[in-house]
Amino acid sequence: MDNVFEFFNYHILKSFEFIKTNFSSILIIIWILLILIIYITVMDLSFDTKKNTKVTKITIEKMSDYTSLEKENSKKKCETNNKEELCEKQNIKESCNVLDCCVWSKSKKGSYCVEGTTRGPASNLDKNGNTFEEYWYKKENKKKL
Repeated sequence: MDNVFEFFNYHILKSFEFIKTNFSSILIIIWILLILIIYITVMDLSFDTKKNTKVTKITIEKMSDYTSLEKENSKKKCETNNKEELCEKQNIKESCNVLDCCVWSKSKKGSYCVEGTTRGPASNLDKNGNTFEEYWYKKENKKKL
């Protein structure tokens, strides 16, 4: 058991002697490491390897509903005496909903552009005598009739 203590005692003493003789060199190395750590922290340096990835961003913006010129043209068209004929000429929902005096109405037999306002179609019946179930005024599905 004495040999073990003598072995550790000898090495501990040798270690202290090494530190005593090289204290200035050890202190310089500690200062350099400390300054390096502070520099890395302050400058926010990172040694992580980042993968370069290509990112493609596509932004889809909603266009405004109508320009003031289109609104003016819509009002002028609706000032005609024969609104019913004007609305019947519109065979797609988008062109029908541009006009202020027309609504896109849906019945069991199909969908039609008919004369109407925000309150709905002027007549509750389509060409074939079927009642309208829904209508759209200015692109908004208003309600079931």
